[in-house]
Amino acid sequence: MTPKIKYAVITEASLKPSEEEGNWEDTLAVINPEERTLYVDAEPPNDDTTLFLEPFTVTAKGKTYTIDKVKIPAFMKGEILIVDAKTEREIAGRHRKPSKWFVEYEVYDNLEDAIKRALEVEEE
Repeated sequence: MTPKIKYAVITEASLKPSEEEGNWEDTLAVINPEERTLYVDAEPPNDDTTLFLEPFTVTAKGKTYTIDKVKIPAFMKGEILIVDAKTEREIAGRHRKPSKWFVEYEVYDNLEDAIKRALEVEEE
């Protein structure tokens, strides 16, 4: 049976890099040594590409830092999610549930209202 869906619009989501803000999730970072490229939120490849499973170092402005985790925002302000009407959990993708994070959101029954609100939020 197909779940009844609703549309959740993220109205507030902090992008301040802080554990206390509650809008940051761990992600997988993959490095391709041949390309000298770091891919964030990537699927692990099936070749000899190295995964960052241990702390690593980066240099910025002449200083070297040890990085223990790679994080990305869980939600972006103005984002629209298709959610299960009962659980308010995303029906596809990462299956995120806004109420589990420190974000504000509104739920709509139809996509047109959600889009209108998302556009308003983007302009704020």
